[in-house]
Amino acid sequence: MSLVKDEHNKCLRQSLKRFYEEEMLTDVVINVSGRKFKCHRIILASLSVYYETLFHSQFIDAQEKELTLQVDGSTFEEVINFMYCRTDTINTLNAENLFKIADFLQIESLKEVLEQQLLKDLSVENCLEWFRLADLYNCPRLLEKSLSMTAGNFGSVFDNDQFLLLSSNLICNVLSKTNLSVPSEENIFEAVVKWYRADIKGRKSSLSFILEQIRFPQMSLGYLEKVGKESFMKPLSRLRLIEEAKNYQSNPHLRYVKMSPSCMKHPLFLK
Repeated sequence: MSLVKDEHNKCLRQSLKRFYEEEMLTDVVINVSGRKFKCHRIILASLSVYYETLFHSQFIDAQEKELTLQVDGSTFEEVINFMYCRTDTINTLNAENLFKIADFLQIESLKEVLEQQLLKDLSVENCLEWFRLADLYNCPRLLEKSLSMTAGNFGSVFDNDQFLLLSSNLICNVLSKTNLSVPSEENIFEAVVKWYRADIKGRKSSLSFILEQIRFPQMSLGYLEKVGKESFMKPLSRLRLIEEAKNYQSNPHLRYVKMSPSCMKHPLFLK
């Protein structure tokens, strides 16, 4: 039975591909940056919630023979090839642009294939980028795997430019992991400073919460003095983090006293 089904699916894909390539029975043209793609409404609507909704609506565009789409033409060609030929392998070098179009046109099958392909290709070199894309386009499995790899290799990846593109929520997700692998807490602080300075205006409001994820008690007293001289550490709530860390190192028994999250994460407290 499965052989019959496989053969049927194969014949269907071949026919759809031929209809598209030979422009047979097409009934709509998608104009993308001057490139015109002759397509079939039924195919577009069957895979794209966007087109299904549009073609069933009362909008003027629903009856137009030519529709304009403001996206990258080369990427849209890949999307159309996927819709007509359905392949389970996608070029991940163009993953972000493919995600943008798949998300806009609401092509869930393409997003699923993209997620599967990125999971296969996940590595230390790309985990930060995949982590950001997984969060942006709601890919839970990829988000979990890329977060785990990022945390487990943080000492190797935090200096990557992709780190500067992460949202404040993703930064907090990484820093809150108990298995964070990094040479020292000083490296984490320096990474956060670099991230913050990449967009001070946009990240100012979230800095306090991110700083609370840093384990200041694990820093040397000399480095804590350096941290205290940073201009963004001047607010009393942030200076308190430094003073707590200094007192914590001098008085280990303070681990039984109510303290900030950064102190509570110190190994002494967890014993």
